[in-house]
This record gives sequence, C-alpha cells and structure tokens, in this order.
Amino acid sequence: MEPLLSDRGPAERSHNLSAGALRRGLAVTAFALLETYFESRFNELLGDLAACPWAYGSYSDGLQKLITLNAAIGLATKVGFASKIDKLPMAERGIAALAGYSATPPVYTSLGFSPKGSNVHKDDVSACLRALGAQEPWAELAGVASRTGSARVNIADDYKAVSDRRNACAHNSKASIPTTDLRSHLEIVTILGIGFDVIASSLVSRICNASSASEVKSTSPALAPKFRFLDHDIAGLYSERSAISGRSVKNYMNETAGRAGLLSRASAPTEFRIIRNTQRVPIELF
Repeated sequence: MEPLLSDRGPAERSHNLSAGALRRGLAVTAFALLETYFESRFNELLGDLAACPWAYGSYSDGLQKLITLNAAIGLATKVGFASKIDKLPMAERGIAALAGYSATPPVYTSLGFSPKGSNVHKDDVSACLRALGAQEPWAELAGVASRTGSARVNIADDYKAVSDRRNACAHNSKASIPTTDLRSHLEIVTILGIGFDVIASSLVSRICNASSASEVKSTSPALAPKFRFLDHDIAGLYSERSAISGRSVKNYMNETAGRAGLLSRASAPTEFRIIRNTQRVPIELF
C-alpha cells in the first residue's frame, strides 16, 4: 500500500487524518467506477445484441423487460434526480433512446440497468445477468473468481460488503477503513468487474450464435469460459499460463510484450485474457 495511504505512529496525527481521508475517498471512487463499468459494459454488449440476427421479439420475457419496461423506469428515475433545467432535455433524449428498440436496425439503451435508484445494488447485477440467460448469476460470478485465482469465498456477500463500505465512507467523515480493508475492497471491486464482463459477454455471444429461437429464450447451463493468464513474477518478468496454476508457457521481458504475445495466439478469439499480480490475484481483463 502506498505510504500516503498508510497510518503512522500516534505522533503523526495530521498525516493519519489525511491518510484516512484518502482511503475513504478511494473506497468511494473505486465502487463508483465499478458501477459505471457495469452500465457502460452492458451498454456496449447491447450494441452487440442489436447487431445479431435475432430480433427483439425472439428474446426472453426477462430480456425484453430489461430493454423496454425497466428502461422506462430507469429513465423516470434519472429524470427525477435531475435538476429542473435538465429534466425536459433528459426526458426527450431518453424517450428517443427507448423508441430505438423497434427501429431497423434496433438500438437498445442501458437505462434498464439498475433502474430504481442512484446506486447499483446486488439485485441489479443478478437481474441483468439473469435476463441475459444466467441461471445462477452469483454462482457464475463466484466461478469466474475461483477460476482466475481469487480466493473470495462468497462474492455475493463481498459485493454487499464493498457497497456498505462505500456508503459508510461517502456519508461519514469519521468512518474508518484500515489499509488491509482497503486492499480487500479494491481486490473485490476488480474481481467483480472482470466477472461481470466475462459472464455478460459469454451470455450475449451465446444469444447471438443461437441456432434457434427457443435457444435464444432459454437459460444457459453453467458457463465454462476459457482463460489465459499473464502473470507478473517477482523477478520482474511476465509469465504466460494457459491454466490457473499451470506451468509457464512462455516468459516475456515486459507487460507490453506479454500482451502482444497473448493476443497473437490462434486461440485468442475464444479466450479471456487476465493479467495477475505477483500474488496471482486478477487485476485486469484485456
């Protein structure tokens, strides 16, 4: 942890107060970035969905609801939070976006993601993934965490914990978040972002490549995404692995060369590429 974020002895009261404020700010910012990532990535995947050969009417009731009814609720919520001068133009833009679902080609809006509040709740995440076809969204997210190197036991409880910590840090200037808790907070946020991306991307790909309308509407069996890892070693090198704890396939002098090496693999289009730190904890999906 950076020295600026770590407390010193009792005599360093001024530094400790500043470090505590920085830790609270970082906890709030990290969770806000996760919320933004969820919605922006979902919006990108809706673009992929709109480009696939299956029309809106082919989707499950849950996915149709997410794209239209929930989007209308989400628009109303956003307009309600907007300032008086922004309400009308926001409503006009939102209504035009909502109407895009019936256009040719269609244009879908992510307004239906987390439609009822200013914060993204645990149920918002599972509702989105379930609408895309996941049977047990949090079990799928936990599976991604374990298959990429995370030791998190219950990722659903972890989400609630980081959400509660974010709220405490945002609304209580005296809230305490030790450096160990902040490290865990940042790790969970990163793993949640990676897991959501992997699961949502896999589900949208499944819909787009479905061979029948009944397959489009069906829920997905347990997903089995493939991963390839670029691990930062203590010696400063980067090691490529095709399994979570397998032997190194190839070593690279730096991260740039490692990224290029993984992207050049013939299997690259079918794999998710994960960068991990020296503790083999996932830190980036690319």
